[in-house]
Amino acid sequence: MISAVELHEVLLVWTSALAGKKFLHGNEVSMPDLLVFGVLRSIRGLRTFDEVMAHNPQLGAWYGAVEALSPSSQIIH
Repeated sequence: MISAVELHEVLLVWTSALAGKKFLHGNEVSMPDLLVFGVLRSIRGLRTFDEVMAHNPQLGAWYGAVEALSPSSQIIH
């Protein structure tokens, strides 16, 4: 099982790879973007999700951009 600290460290590597780009490969969402998004989407609503987003603004911006392109990510109440 991965700890919250390990997740935070891995996500720092991810945002470093983004290097200021909207998505990993530029302006087009790619499979790696969707895979990382899926992992984060699975923990949305948990404290760990809130913590990693609070400590990594670039991650939050990237997540929001991918989420906007993913209509299936919307929660139906």
